[in-house]
Amino acid sequence: MKNLIIGVVLLTCLANCSTDKELIKGSELEKWAISNDTIFYSKKPVAYYDHSEYELNPGHGKRAKPIQELSITQINFEITTDQLIKYVHTIHNKQKVEIVVPRK
Repeated sequence: MKNLIIGVVLLTCLANCSTDKELIKGSELEKWAISNDTIFYSKKPVAYYDHSEYELNPGHGKRAKPIQELSITQINFEITTDQLIKYVHTIHNKQKVEIVVPRK
């Protein structure tokens, strides 16, 4: 019985840890597109790639590696910033992402 409980706990942890809940999948992903530097949602422009930066964080220890940060400016607010950042994270999951939200 003890082994069964440990097995169930391990499987639950693996299932929860192996799935990134911040990724967009399936039919929702099909609504997104990129052309040149513009990101579209349902064929409407919502943001554009502004620039990218490389940074090295010395706090990551001796084996720190440079990482790329993408700067994206949101231009349409029919979608939330959270939706936009989830999409960008889905297609650029190795880069750091910054969404710039201009003042209205």
